[in-house]
Amino acid sequence: MGFSLRTKVHIAWLGTTLRLEARDKRLELRPTAKGIVAAYLENGQETRVDPCDLTGSPEELIRQWLA
Repeated sequence: MGFSLRTKVHIAWLGTTLRLEARDKRLELRPTAKGIVAAYLENGQETRVDPCDLTGSPEELIRQWLA
């Protein structure tokens, strides 16, 4: 997805959190007692947190993040 948008996506594990970074946006997949949540951050500020369905489409998740 990043290639088609000509954007480099950096991936890093921070403890139990998976962080994806592209431009000034971040997506963090965080484990919670109720499942995985996707935290969307822009310019260092958390804009929203949604439950993440790992059986769903990864492309849809990335499109929501980079939109």
